[in-house]
Order: sequence, then structure tokens, then C-alpha cells
Amino acid sequence: MGKKEEGLNEEDFGVSPLREAALQMHEMYSELVRAGFTRRQSVTIVAHILATGVHEGMDEYGHIDDDDDKGDID
Repeated sequence: MGKKEEGLNEEDFGVSPLREAALQMHEMYSELVRAGFTRRQSVTIVAHILATGVHEGMDEYGHIDDDDDKGDID
């Protein structure tokens, strides 16, 4: 790791969306393994969820984009 800038630390910037997403993916993977899936199955499931979510309207922070109201009942 490189030398940190003096006076700056991680708390100054909060949790980045990338770090939050990585933690959620790791937690999902870990729970799948704990539930009895193999490591390969777990990573495949997480990858599938990510690929599907990206193509089905998730915003840049990994939240479902509610602007797509197809099929909603008014």
C-alpha cells in the first residue's frame, strides 16, 4: 500500500458506493457458501445476479430503478 496523504483518512470520505457494493457481493457469496453451495456455484450465482441486475434496470448504486413502471397496476 502507498503512503497516505497527511491528514486524510477513510472516514473523511465515507463509504464509497464501490466499497458498499463489494461488501454486499462478498456477504452474498459467503452466505451462499454457508448455506451449502460450492464456492464455484456461489460465485456463479452472484455473477448471474449482478449481470441480470445490470441489464434489468439497476441504478449506478445497485438499487432497482423505479422509473420503469412496466406491468405495475395503477
